[in-house]
Amino acid sequence: MKDKTKSKKKLRLPKRSLLLYILLITIPVVVFFLIWIPVMYVNLYNENKVIPFETDISGITDEIIYGDKNTITDFTFFVYCEKYNNSTGNATFRATSFKNENTDALNISNTVSFKLGLCTSWVKTAIYSSNYSTRRVANTPKEAFNSSTYYGAPTLSGLPSLPKKGGLPFVQIDELPLYVYVQYTTDVRGTKTVKRYILKYEYEDYIIGSITFDKGTNDEYTVVATQGGK
Repeated sequence: MKDKTKSKKKLRLPKRSLLLYILLITIPVVVFFLIWIPVMYVNLYNENKVIPFETDISGITDEIIYGDKNTITDFTFFVYCEKYNNSTGNATFRATSFKNENTDALNISNTVSFKLGLCTSWVKTAIYSSNYSTRRVANTPKEAFNSSTYYGAPTLSGLPSLPKKGGLPFVQIDELPLYVYVQYTTDVRGTKTVKRYILKYEYEDYIIGSITFDKGTNDEYTVVATQGGK
């Protein structure tokens, strides 16, 4: 009598071929390089970071405060880009300062000096305005924007076009941060203190479409910045 029990089918591997061996070797290698190349790319640029105002701060032993557009509280410091020309690589800015509720008590004994720079580590860009702009602190925002006594208009030339692509197709920089080096002196009851700041402005912080003034209580004006950009 014939045994009706069906024998189990044996698992058969696909026929080995040269193509299969090539794929088995190639796929892990490709995956490895897809991970390794970006890691090495990042490490390379991290080892050669651009330090904002490296030459300017060399040898300074006083503490330098690093921050953003809201870090200075002794007065209101305001900076924005008036025009960024991708074709020529030129940018014009306007920077000014005006009093707030803290200013009078600090008796700022001299004017405020500032210098601008567009810097980024990824594309190794570090371009600065050639000289420091030194301006007085205005009494009101409206006064600050209406007289060159209170505002500076530094320019930066030779900037990279935006967007700026890195060496790899998936690395792209389209928004360069702006750095501002600010220096001034306060005099509180005869004690003078030099204050130095390096402020970082993101793209959306300094690309402003328009400036208007909102008249609030006590006839005081506040700045209203309309967002601009691309």
